[in-house]
Amino acid sequence: MDLDRGVCRVYDWHRVRNDPESLGRSPHSKTKNTPYEVILVSRIEIMKASVTNTKFKTFLPFLVIVGVAILLIEVQKTPSLLPPTTMELNSRDIRTPNERRFALPTLSGEIVHLTDFKGQAVLLNFFATWCGPCREEMPSLEELYQLKKAQGFVVVGISNDQPSSLASFVEEYELSFPILVDPEGEAFRKYFVRGIPVTYLLDRQGRIAGMFPGEADWSSEKAQALIDQLLQEPLAGG
Repeated sequence: MDLDRGVCRVYDWHRVRNDPESLGRSPHSKTKNTPYEVILVSRIEIMKASVTNTKFKTFLPFLVIVGVAILLIEVQKTPSLLPPTTMELNSRDIRTPNERRFALPTLSGEIVHLTDFKGQAVLLNFFATWCGPCREEMPSLEELYQLKKAQGFVVVGISNDQPSSLASFVEEYELSFPILVDPEGEAFRKYFVRGIPVTYLLDRQGRIAGMFPGEADWSSEKAQALIDQLLQEPLAGG
């Protein structure tokens, strides 16, 4: 997250980060931008900026048409720039001591500490209501939470959006796991979040066990197996 600018970038599936401001849209817009729109807007803006001579401005509509035609040809050559419905989960074992504790409010104003989840396997999901990939993975996060919560697993969503936007988002996706509001970017800074969505898994000791940038199908068998692995590990001294 670029805290100075207050804008978080969105991971696309070629690891290109698209800034919603550069698309001429509000960061809180619910309109989902595709990679094609990003390319098209960028090319048109470049062409507009380069036409400084009045004589050449008459050719601008023609140049735009040519640019769109070229873009359509490129799109047809590319099988798909859109993300698949699942992703290969990275099960790398980091297990570094986690000193990135935080205390943030829920939508109801209750303060939640990271240490409140001691002894549980925790999934921290950093997201935004305007982020398309974030929206795509929300149903699978809710499904995973429902499947594993009785076993000592919790999903925690963290966003710096306005509480009113988050409340509508929670209602739209029927989310039951905790949603924390991070208006000052406290947790975003402590976890070095530079793009969204990004997900951290914490083991039952509270240590970071994995970090996964981008959208994922968290209800997949691979994701469930990863959570089961964390849940089966004994607590220290247990």
